[in-house]
Amino acid sequence: MTTTDYDLIAGSLSRTIHVTEFLEKNQIRKQAKLAALRLLASDLAGKIYSRDKSFDRDRFLNECGVQG
Repeated sequence: MTTTDYDLIAGSLSRTIHVTEFLEKNQIRKQAKLAALRLLASDLAGKIYSRDKSFDRDRFLNECGVQG
């Protein structure tokens, strides 16, 4: 995969997180969805890094909106 691919994935996760934050009204469901999306982003970052040691996990997670 390329940096462009990683950027597309991070952008999609970021948009999904933002939409969930603003549209989900039920707080319990919102927190569960956000936790699942953050876990997905973190898991993807770990898996990608295990295959490509030059992959910048912190940048990816920041672009996903998971940390920053």
